[in-house]
Amino acid sequence: MNKYVTIILCLFLIGCVPEKTMRQDRIQHDTPNDQYLTAIGHGNSIIAARHNAKAELSNIFESRIESQLTIAASSVVDSMKGDHDTDEIHSSIKVFSRVQLKGLTVEDIQSKNGLYKARAILDKIKARKNWLSEIQKLDTLISVEYKALNEMSPTVMSIRPIQKIWHYWMQRNALESRLTVIGFSAPHEQFQMKPILQMMSDLQKQMQIKINIAGKHAKYLSDEIAGILNNRGFLITRDPAHATVVIKGNIDIHPLTNNSDWKFCRAMASIQIIDLLTGSQVCDINETCRRGHLTQHEAYLKALKAVSQTVNNKLIDFFDILGNKPII
Repeated sequence: MNKYVTIILCLFLIGCVPEKTMRQDRIQHDTPNDQYLTAIGHGNSIIAARHNAKAELSNIFESRIESQLTIAASSVVDSMKGDHDTDEIHSSIKVFSRVQLKGLTVEDIQSKNGLYKARAILDKIKARKNWLSEIQKLDTLISVEYKALNEMSPTVMSIRPIQKIWHYWMQRNALESRLTVIGFSAPHEQFQMKPILQMMSDLQKQMQIKINIAGKHAKYLSDEIAGILNNRGFLITRDPAHATVVIKGNIDIHPLTNNSDWKFCRAMASIQIIDLLTGSQVCDINETCRRGHLTQHEAYLKALKAVSQTVNNKLIDFFDILGNKPII
């Protein structure tokens, strides 16, 4: 009789175990390493703990991705070493290494001494399926841009396809690194990036750019543009007969009505990039900047510098192959 009483008592005690505690045990014992990747987060609130758990899981990937992207990118930019500084490439790698994991499960763990705890769980099998699908899409996008690149003459219009291929290739390598972290490999690449970047290197040697800006302070803006393009390996010419590309436009600065002790000026710049070999306009930049100062002269200079900097940033985005701007 005592044996049956003991069994009934044990069953009763199991039924009284809090659901939350049983869920914790399930997290700890039913998430084998060969199927799940997990990370623990702590915080002063359950929301903070969940956020930190996700961040910890992302961190597991980011250091590995950054390391592998550095190796992959370095292996293909050697031929363009003089055109891009190390800081710029490293900045690009940092952007592509960032991870926002999707499809995570986050489980709350019982708080202790006012500190909350949560566990982020990534299902490796589901993640592998999703990332392989993303790689397949990127391979298709690379194929489309590669075909377009081969069908056009080597002109300034070739820059955009090369930029897209570089961007998609970096995304693909980041996904390959993610798969490596969870123990899987990626499909073999169909295209090699080094020959594609070599196309850009060859294009830079052939392309000569003439700068033709009008306006009272056109020389300041022209010199700024020439400086940033020279630093990126592009050739500037003053001879229209040798030019294959022209950057033209105008810059205008005028004072505004002032109702206070501060003086204000507005600077406006309109810049177009024209491919002289085809006659096509490949880029149109229109920027306006308003700046103020205690004196009209200083307001004037600040507006000039501000609009020039904004235009230069847009030109860098257009000409920079190894940039980190999202491709639209």
